[in-house]
Amino acid sequence: MSSEIMPPFWHPSAAGVFILDWDGVLAETKLNFAPIREKYFEGRFVPLFEAIGTMPPHLAAALEKDIYDVEMGGAERAEPVEGAKELIRWLDEKAIPWCVVSRNCRDSITLAAERTGITLPSLVRSR
Repeated sequence: MSSEIMPPFWHPSAAGVFILDWDGVLAETKLNFAPIREKYFEGRFVPLFEAIGTMPPHLAAALEKDIYDVEMGGAERAEPVEGAKELIRWLDEKAIPWCVVSRNCRDSITLAAERTGITLPSLVRSR
């Protein structure tokens, strides 16, 4: 009997490349946007980035700054997600390319990576 995983099942080791989210996958920053939603949207759950395009320019700029500040605060206290460093080590050992794609700003990803000791891949895409 073969120990190989057969269709219809799939195992991550069969992937040729990994696209990983940042927050909650590699780093835990515990971002809390509730105060922002309270400030701008009376506490309603509103997709923040999508809302920016519907706001007057001065409010949109203020909202973007508030989001940035929350992300940078989270990056200051970032911790690696359990198993993240082992996953990255495994990907590197297997020479499996990987990248990070996130809605977080690049500054917060860079700072959180420094705080957690996670080396970022050559390809990082942020908003």
